[in-house]
Amino acid sequence: MARTRDAGEDDRALAAGALDDLVGAVLVLDHQLRIRLATATAGVVLGFTPPIGASAATLLCGDRPKKPFAEALAEGRPFQAII
Repeated sequence: MARTRDAGEDDRALAAGALDDLVGAVLVLDHQLRIRLATATAGVVLGFTPPIGASAATLLCGDRPKKPFAEALAEGRPFQAII
């Protein structure tokens, strides 16, 4: 049987499409820094579709010893990186 989308998935797709049109590559995170929404352009930039619920710090920093992006996220500081 085919899976049907629920209202939450429809809302997420609508929001992701709007953010993609307005901003481009976006990952929306929750308070635990887990991915709750990712735009299609974010997937293009990263080279894969970011999994919903994954840790953004782990996804973007891996196991590198220096993790300025993850540290900035955890401290609530703005951070930019050129990919």
